[in-house]
Amino acid sequence: MTPEIMKRYLRIHTACEIWRALAKAFYDGSDETQIFALNQRAFSLRQSGHSLPTYYGELVEIFQELDYHDKVTMKDPNDIIMYKASVEKLTIHIFLNGLDVEFEQV
Repeated sequence: MTPEIMKRYLRIHTACEIWRALAKAFYDGSDETQIFALNQRAFSLRQSGHSLPTYYGELVEIFQELDYHDKVTMKDPNDIIMYKASVEKLTIHIFLNGLDVEFEQV
């Protein structure tokens, strides 16, 4: 915490009260900032000479985190299938885009 921010919370007595005040001031209840950061990581990640399992593992970790934050709810089974297929295609495109040049681009 920066000294400027810390000054605002010096008079609060407990850690719990400090966390509540900080959450009220800085958290809007959504995960958009975190989702944006995860998407940035996924789109900018490159194999960069790492082994395929290492590169793929890093992407899977990001995709699992994005999956956790995905709040899309659907009731129709066909919509669910189509949505999952669309997300799967995107993950494949991101994976292929980050491969080293020694792999032929599709």
